[in-house]
Amino acid sequence: MFFLIMVIYPRRKKNKDKKSLSYYLDVSKMTDDEFNACLDSKNCITEIDQLKINANICTRKHKFLVKAIWTLVPLFTFVLSMFFVSII
Repeated sequence: MFFLIMVIYPRRKKNKDKKSLSYYLDVSKMTDDEFNACLDSKNCITEIDQLKINANICTRKHKFLVKAIWTLVPLFTFVLSMFFVSII
């Protein structure tokens, strides 16, 4: 269960007044013009660094998801076997 919580629980943005290309909710709400203006006004090096950080976060969450699935497989097998034993 811990791994499932770690996959689902998002970290929220602290500065809600400023739109950023590194925060997924800001990017999803931007129009194309806002996105292009933000790209023109920012230093792309910092955005590339943030992209690397986001990739690391996604990799960690993927590992948590895989661990959660493999942890729950024996539990579901046990529950399913108990169900069939109770029928017999």
